[in-house]
Amino acid sequence: MSGTRLYVIFGSYTEKLSEHLSPAYEIAGSDRTLEAAVATSRKLSPPPDIFLVLGSALASGMVEGRIDYGAALVKNLKELRKACPMSRVVVVLSSSADDLLVQEIAKLGIYDVHRVDEVRVDDLVSFIENPRTFADLEVGAAATGDPGKVSFSSESRASWLQGLLRRFQKEKPAYKERVQPTRTTTKALQGPLVVAVGVSLPGISQVSVPPATAVAVLFAPGCADRSLLPPGAKGYIVGTGPLAWRDAARTGLPVIDPGKATTLVDAGRSNFCVVVYSSSTAVGKTTVALNLASLLSKEKKVCLVDLDSGKPTLTELVTGRVDARGDLSAPVPTRWGFDFVPVVSEDVSLQDALSGFRGLLARCDVVVDCPGRLNLLPCMEAALRVADRILLVSDCTNRSVAAVRNFAVGTMRELGITERTLLVVNRKEMKPFLKPTEVAERVGIPLSFELPFDPLVEKMFGECQPLTHLKFKRSPLLEKLQEISVFLKGDDALVQPGVPTHSAG
Repeated sequence: MSGTRLYVIFGSYTEKLSEHLSPAYEIAGSDRTLEAAVATSRKLSPPPDIFLVLGSALASGMVEGRIDYGAALVKNLKELRKACPMSRVVVVLSSSADDLLVQEIAKLGIYDVHRVDEVRVDDLVSFIENPRTFADLEVGAAATGDPGKVSFSSESRASWLQGLLRRFQKEKPAYKERVQPTRTTTKALQGPLVVAVGVSLPGISQVSVPPATAVAVLFAPGCADRSLLPPGAKGYIVGTGPLAWRDAARTGLPVIDPGKATTLVDAGRSNFCVVVYSSSTAVGKTTVALNLASLLSKEKKVCLVDLDSGKPTLTELVTGRVDARGDLSAPVPTRWGFDFVPVVSEDVSLQDALSGFRGLLARCDVVVDCPGRLNLLPCMEAALRVADRILLVSDCTNRSVAAVRNFAVGTMRELGITERTLLVVNRKEMKPFLKPTEVAERVGIPLSFELPFDPLVEKMFGECQPLTHLKFKRSPLLEKLQEISVFLKGDDALVQPGVPTHSAG
């Protein structure tokens, strides 16, 4: 289909797939989540010929106050069809997606629905090149149920993520399954994914000979040598001058500027970063960050970072000291199972902060508690730039909503982090002034998660313990944070080198 305009919506694999498919198709656009694509599609002129959609590439599974990923998928596909009714939509689902979900998608006039456990680029090309009709739908005769309710629970989604993780290996031109190393051997096997030869770049290891595990090698002008590239690795020449272009002509390697070179570190890493941020103060960021770190650390090594020097500080809660200060290169262990970096100095430069965060992410997952302010400190900007997910927190007051909206319409777009940002509305009071849905409407971002009022938060600060370590029968807030942690674990699968069709977008 030479000249076919393709729009790619495939979670964290969107960029890599777009690169693979670009020689055969005109890439009309791409988004990591279906919600972002729906918003963009309303402005597309002309619309793309085909949308390629990973069914789990969703920013949120929230529909009418409940988590239902199937219903969320159908809802967003319906909006996509309304915006671009003449475009063909190819949907890739997990093999465990039930017949009722496929039927609901078919009712939208979408017949290109493929259920698979793992997908290769060759498969995607086949899906694109071979349109399906209603007669091709793979639906069993026994499919029944209420067409208004498509069940696709967070529990089943989590079990997929735990049981079917695949490591992601780039071939030419396919994605191939590789055995998942055990947690104890992953670090030793993996090594640095992006390395530099003859050039110093923040957060990137400088070597004389690239290790076999490297997926990208950055050469200084005058040092470029194709023979040094490990099998399957890409090479780049970092520079802008005549020497760089002479090397490019000699070796055939592309030239990139230093700014773009540093972004390769984030694309190649295997650990996950979530930033808890708000442009408003006293909205519950510390509560969210502390308990998420505790929940996530039950399965992986996690480091919690405090960037907020405002009182009461996360640092005081964790260490018992108001004056404790930390460094991104020197996390300390806590009694709750995760590492911790006390308040980081506001004087840290952007480049040093980027290097520090990337150093942490080479060793573990990272949760960051940011100050409540609109004007970003360099360390805050660094955290937002490297984040895989940003939890943008607002409470239900006019003051908070106004501040968060200012961030959403300004800084969030300027940094290009819209697709990675999820709105979290915290009901700090029993009867809040605004409803969470009203908050989302005023901020202008879809509501991803609503945090319930929980009197145990006061006890948490009083006893200086995360909710996970308090003795109580039930905590509504902890239950909701557990749900968010499951969602984030799904995102965590996306930064692993594996392309399961069931991973979260």
